Amino acid sequence: MTEKRDNFKCSTKMHELIHGLDNLQDKQIFFLGGFVKSGTTWIERLLDAHPEIACKGEAHFCSLLEPSLLTAIANYNSVIPKKGNWERLQNEGVQHVQVAEYIFNEEDFNSISKISMQLLMSKWADNNKIRAVGEKTPSNAQYFQRLLQLFPNVKFVYIVRDIRDVIVSGWFFNLTIDSEYTLKTFQTIHNYAISMAQNWVQAVSSSLNFSE
Repeated sequence: MTEKRDNFKCSTKMHELIHGLDNLQDKQIFFLGGFVKSGTTWIERLLDAHPEIACKGEAHFCSLLEPSLLTAIANYNSVIPKKGNWERLQNEGVQHVQVAEYIFNEEDFNSISKISMQLLMSKWADNNKIRAVGEKTPSNAQYFQRLLQLFPNVKFVYIVRDIRDVIVSGWFFNLTIDSEYTLKTFQTIHNYAISMAQNWVQAVSSSLNFSE
């Protein structure tokens, strides 16, 4: 009885997952990004407050999820050829056995990454009123090209905040989080401003070039 109940729960859960992925196909997917301390969290919450938009953060799809998946797949690919007695089977004339069929290739990796991202986003869009589903990680801006590869119909929201506001916000935020490290690294807000401004120019220029 317990086994049947567990199988039913598993079947129901799988149905919910598939339904969620199917439901997501009707939504507009978008990704929000921007230089640190540019107000991406403000925009995320403003968008998420809209009854027809679900915008969550920070999932770090490209900076954390994809590297983890890639490591797992690489480990599997390196081990599986040693586990199937492929050489012995081929020597015995079992012609249909091909090691390559058990190896994840680049296209497989792209599919796994996309489905993993969709799986999480589908949980945010379980409301039928939701028409657009977005994810906010500031560093998304570094991976817009990759996200476009996975989601051809995706939309991007890139936040550009006045660099002076970025500097002031970042300086006092860092003092709150770790004042000892901040003061040891930069000494003054002037030094911090120079460092941030250089990185800001590079990041904004890169994203504007992408948009063009």
